[in-house]
Amino acid sequence: ITFEAGMEPSEEIVKGLESSSLFVLFLSNTALDSEWVQQEIKLAKKLEDEGNLKRIFPIIIDKDISYKDSRIPEWMQKTKNIQHIQSPKIAARKIKERLRELSKSIHPDLKERSEIFVGRNEKEKLVESRLDDFNKDPVIAFIVSGLPSFGRKAFINHVLKKANVIKEYYSFLMISLEHDNSIEDFILKIMDLGFSSDYLVLDLLSKTIEEKIEIAVDILKYLSIQNERLLIEDMGVIVQPSGEISTWFSTIIDKLKKTQYLNFCIASKYKPHYKIQRDDAYFVQEIYELNQEERNGLLKRYSVFKDLNLAREDLQFFSELLTG
Repeated sequence: ITFEAGMEPSEEIVKGLESSSLFVLFLSNTALDSEWVQQEIKLAKKLEDEGNLKRIFPIIIDKDISYKDSRIPEWMQKTKNIQHIQSPKIAARKIKERLRELSKSIHPDLKERSEIFVGRNEKEKLVESRLDDFNKDPVIAFIVSGLPSFGRKAFINHVLKKANVIKEYYSFLMISLEHDNSIEDFILKIMDLGFSSDYLVLDLLSKTIEEKIEIAVDILKYLSIQNERLLIEDMGVIVQPSGEISTWFSTIIDKLKKTQYLNFCIASKYKPHYKIQRDDAYFVQEIYELNQEERNGLLKRYSVFKDLNLAREDLQFFSELLTG
């Protein structure tokens, strides 16, 4: 589609590779048997060695192929983490992650912007301490409660990067659960993200609650294998107004404990009941609006990033107009 009319395909391939930062290689039997693809791999390797191509990213899309396949170059087998990815949506997510990573290395201002975060220092220490505490069972659900727009999701994103739980270029899988949603909605919204093709034709309403829970658990186990985490904006479905955790979600957590994997990050409208925190599978933090000092710090850092060159009097004026 993008080749110039009348040009040799080989010339266009070379031109395309020379102007690219990322070379994505979809490994299938057809691709590996293609002479064209083998030539592209050799050219991509040459460009990477010369520093003109930033990253080669191979993905196995054929279930019958192993990373040890003799048609895959030895250097690629030894230097690349080649994984099977069957879902096109998951493949797209992984490619976007690589692009974000490259964008931040090429454009430092993008990295600087993403790292602007002020306040919550004590909360941040508590999270890091808990996640590093090997005397307790691993956290499966990290719940941050507070009113919308207080920065619950930003806090989750920031502290998990600081704790090296997620990479700096990682973007969460996100769903939102409204107050009238159910386990069926929960399953369908995860399926819409590209996971669980095996269940696309299921009539969930005809299943028992036990069967629905097993379906959800299977999908979430696959999610953990793919090193993905689910960020849920919860308006009272998982953490109910009473502070209780919904029974079906609690059962899912119990069944996921063996994975020892942080599956869920939940931005909750309601604060979980204190007894929930006795279970190591849950870790709960409540955040409030930023105080005056924190608001001042955030305003100053962002104004510097934007090259606004605000005088002290201007900063004081605008700070008084801001809420937390």
